[in-house]
Amino acid sequence: MSAAVFVSTQTMSELSMLNRYLDSLTTPIDSNLEDVILSSALYRIMIDDQAAGLFAVNDSTRLTLFWLERPFLSYASDVFQQVCVEYRIENILVSTSETLLLSLAMDYQKHVTSKGHCFAFLGETLERHPGDGLTLAEAVAADLPLIRQYSGHFFNQLESNVANHEIYLARWVGELIGFGIIEHSRISRYFASVGMFVLEQHRGSGYGAKIVAELIRRNNINQLQTVACCRADNVASIHSLTSAGLASVSRLIQIDL
Repeated sequence: MSAAVFVSTQTMSELSMLNRYLDSLTTPIDSNLEDVILSSALYRIMIDDQAAGLFAVNDSTRLTLFWLERPFLSYASDVFQQVCVEYRIENILVSTSETLLLSLAMDYQKHVTSKGHCFAFLGETLERHPGDGLTLAEAVAADLPLIRQYSGHFFNQLESNVANHEIYLARWVGELIGFGIIEHSRISRYFASVGMFVLEQHRGSGYGAKIVAELIRRNNINQLQTVACCRADNVASIHSLTSAGLASVSRLIQIDL
């Protein structure tokens, strides 16, 4: 094999390859990692004039994606080293479900930091009932001040989330208790990430799990696999997601080289 050639490319030009990348994962990634990848500079890997895979670089020195088509996997180590040298990669953000990148990165790791817990709904039916007192109403533009008042900057893309019908106002017996979100994958039509924010005065009462359970139920109706992620140190959210029926199946880690 001659040295690989890297060609700058765009997400919309690589959707087929990106979907094959998702199919190669042991469990799907959530919208947060997907956003990081899609906001990165994307490159097509060419080996002997053939499209062999993709990689992505965020913030100049962070690798957020590295994937090769199956016929080219024997070249993975050499191509990975070439990418790290040419693009001066300092660290890698990777889900433990990405076994290729994880394995390659661990060969050169100096320090590993757990950044998040990743979840997926693996059951066929939802065992936890959200509760008869819970209602979720789709947020509209007029609700933006209310959402900001209580959640601050929790929703990174609040205006676009509301415009895309992804944010819900959660009420228990008519009283506002928090907000829910369902973000559809921008790469695959089969996955959707869920999340919730519970008002401070209502935390510790199990409302977070009830909101997530209802979001899972809606995804199930729409034949979408539910995924989620939260910070590794957010014990309360980890408990809520697990209580709602999600399984903690992988971790998001940063590997310093």
